[in-house]
Amino acid sequence: MSGPQVTTASGRLRGLSTRGAQVFLGIPYGGPVSGEQRFRAPSPPWSWTGTREATVFGPVAPQADIRSAAMGRWGELLDLIYPGFGNPLEGRASGEDCLVLNVWTPSADGDARPVMVWFHGGGFQHGAASEMMFHGEQLACREDIVLVTVNHRLGVLGYTALADLAGDDFAGSGIAGVLDLVAALEWVRTNISAFGGDPGNVTIFGQSGGGAKVATLLGMPQAAGLYHKAIIQAGPGLRAISRERGSRVAAELLAAFGLQAREAARLREIPLEQLIAHQQSLLRRHFPLNEGLAIGPVIDDDQLPAHPFDPVPAPFCANVPLLIGTNADEAGMFLTEDEAFSVNMDLDSARSRLSAAVGERTDDVLAAYQDLYPHLPAARLLSRALSNAMMRAPSIRLAERKLAQPASVFMYLFTYETPVLGGLVRSCHSSELPFIFSTVDRIPFAGDRPDRFEMAAIMGRTWAAFARTGHPGGGSLPAWPAYDTDRRATMLLDLAPELAHDPDREALAAVADTPSPVFG
Repeated sequence: MSGPQVTTASGRLRGLSTRGAQVFLGIPYGGPVSGEQRFRAPSPPWSWTGTREATVFGPVAPQADIRSAAMGRWGELLDLIYPGFGNPLEGRASGEDCLVLNVWTPSADGDARPVMVWFHGGGFQHGAASEMMFHGEQLACREDIVLVTVNHRLGVLGYTALADLAGDDFAGSGIAGVLDLVAALEWVRTNISAFGGDPGNVTIFGQSGGGAKVATLLGMPQAAGLYHKAIIQAGPGLRAISRERGSRVAAELLAAFGLQAREAARLREIPLEQLIAHQQSLLRRHFPLNEGLAIGPVIDDDQLPAHPFDPVPAPFCANVPLLIGTNADEAGMFLTEDEAFSVNMDLDSARSRLSAAVGERTDDVLAAYQDLYPHLPAARLLSRALSNAMMRAPSIRLAERKLAQPASVFMYLFTYETPVLGGLVRSCHSSELPFIFSTVDRIPFAGDRPDRFEMAAIMGRTWAAFARTGHPGGGSLPAWPAYDTDRRATMLLDLAPELAHDPDREALAAVADTPSPVFG
């Protein structure tokens, strides 16, 4: 059987060629994390003899299928994001031993290309590196970079903080899913040169929960030196889950199965399906909009000694340049679940939905947005206010804190509109993704505008420029200075990119003190 071959520290791999790229799929970067290894830090990958086939995606982390109960417009939107086999659970094996990654390279020729390591979103609960949106052959070949995408533990399997309740046998269990990412980066450092990548020029990037994973890694001493640049897309992970809250969630898991803390080891015997079912029940009880995640990285004395960016940035990322930003209409995606969200939405309904995020400040925020945007209907006012409160204001807060360190920070706002669901949803959460990966020809979520391919070229070139040099400018972009609190330079990313200084200042000021309702 023909196909490109490489030799890694664990053994030889045979991949495949597609669209001009050499692709290696389902590569183990860690050992088993099931059975007695459940809730433990990852172990090194095993070795093999002969040549291992790396031509199919590896197991997806166990998770609930987010499409199984999706109804109405939310279901329609998910169908646009996950067409056919793009669904992370459709046509993919699922299993606990999911520590696998994928590599796309122009050529495994020993060159030293920039390396970009992608961490998928999904709120630490769902998602997969194999999603069609993240297939990297076009990004790798167009921009001459090496792309790595990573599967890792999710949900209660990756983030149940049992150590304070049950002792050292569960050390790191509250952050095991991110320890997997550290192991993946260690694999990259050891092996990526064989794929034509430079282990001394690694950029970590992610969106939504994936952006929060990047922020968490920036706060981990064990990850320092494994990456050199970072991109956070609509995932401002200022804070982790406190040890106290993490222990409460872990105690609920024990109680759900009638176990005392001294019996915690029996959790390793609980059938996987029962754990996932409990996870969904827990999330329904503990995920009000303004309290943050119930499942995610937990503060850990050894692995994550403090919140990544609260009240100050962790020292481990001091010399790491950061590109950070959001989309103009982030909240539009989440609002599609609400039947009241429509072009005919009335102001009282908008006020009710907004109060879940901004509480007693609702009337002031809504009045401010009515004054600033008198032409916008109630639905668009709601979406804009929530977008700023949930994602953009916290992203700016993170950038401001990062400015205390020597490395540069660059801010963007994705404003290209991809109207779906009759134009109700435009530049919403996740809409930049098919443009970065140049998968706009396969993902209906990218819309059907003829100029979407041009927009994809701009986005891919910008992200790759940052990965290559630590500066996202160049090409057709205007001069892009680093962010500071005087000018607040922000690149508006559209077909004609434009640099703005402190854009939407009044609108952001109205929600500036609102705690981030998603990532803390």
